[in-house]
Amino acid sequence: MAWQHHNIRAHGSLYFQTKYVMPKLTGEPVNEKRAERFLQGLEGSLETMENIWLEKNHYIAGDDLTVADLLATCELEQPGKICFD
Repeated sequence: MAWQHHNIRAHGSLYFQTKYVMPKLTGEPVNEKRAERFLQGLEGSLETMENIWLEKNHYIAGDDLTVADLLATCELEQPGKICFD
């Protein structure tokens, strides 16, 4: 869960804020350079999650659903919001 906090949450929440929240709050256009930097970090984190944490298991911590999986789901839903807006 600490890895998720420093990778998926960090990149995902900053991407969401940059791409969605700040433009709505300020009326300013999206800072695309900043958004792209956070998106690249998020994509790298997702690649790591798939290739390391989920390579041999359906769940992050093994064969059963855990709090880590639920937290990961929450972390991934927030940046996904901008895809459906």
